[in-house]
Amino acid sequence: MIATAQSLRIGNSVDFKKRDIFFNLDIYWKKNKHQFGCTPGFGVIRAFEQQRFFPQAALSYDYSLAERQYFRFAVNNTMCYSTAPLSRLTGQRLHVLENYYGFSLEAGKRIRFRSKLLGGLYHELIRPAAYKVRKIDFGYQFSIGVVYDL
Repeated sequence: MIATAQSLRIGNSVDFKKRDIFFNLDIYWKKNKHQFGCTPGFGVIRAFEQQRFFPQAALSYDYSLAERQYFRFAVNNTMCYSTAPLSRLTGQRLHVLENYYGFSLEAGKRIRFRSKLLGGLYHELIRPAAYKVRKIDFGYQFSIGVVYDL
């Protein structure tokens, strides 16, 4: 019989991205070297300065390259979707899709400090539009946070 190490982890993080800073609630499920995450959050700059709610939903996958009792280094793939209203009169919305790859680092025992450095594709789309408004660019994400193993 093979014993598998699995755990549920929760935490919060702050993502520094190209267009905004996001405050997130992190929920992870870890089994052996694999970790899957679901992260709802919201954009801080647009929420407070522009008075617009800018929600984000992210899915992530980590694979541990090195894992010790107090340290974890992993490769990461994160896909994010966020949206914000642009005009109430025309009903236009900004839709942002992101796909990032990079590395994550955790340090600590039960309460772990976590940081991620990611880069990849950033895609903006405005709908409905009289003409096609689309932008594909390179993006980045730097994230810091705390994770607690349940």
